[in-house]
Amino acid sequence: MTDTTHEIDFDEEKVRLEDGWVDASGLEERIARAFTGKQYVLVGRLGAALEALTNAVAGAQFVTIKITPGQYAELETQSRHSGRTIPQVARERIFRPVTPAVAAPAELSAAAFGLMPKRRDATTPPPALE
Repeated sequence: MTDTTHEIDFDEEKVRLEDGWVDASGLEERIARAFTGKQYVLVGRLGAALEALTNAVAGAQFVTIKITPGQYAELETQSRHSGRTIPQVARERIFRPVTPAVAAPAELSAAAFGLMPKRRDATTPPPALE
């Protein structure tokens, strides 16, 4: 089961909490302090974050791809400008939704099925009206 309520940094193996990024050992320390202080609601929230982090890291899949030097340079540039790692930028670019830039859905459907009207050149007379 995928947890969508916790943001995970796969490169650093950390989960985002309200006050920043925390790794598993940091979560365990916070859970112990919250338990000692009888802050059971906090224990539950931290425990859920630890479970999400542990499951995400354990279930992560590695993918190796080959890209051109130009593509790698694009990733490096975007990484530098955004402050994110190259793998973070690559993941974002892979899973970013793709939307058509110009054509409307009806035009796309018509084109896909070859239903677009044929264009006439200047020498072809228009069809006769009946």
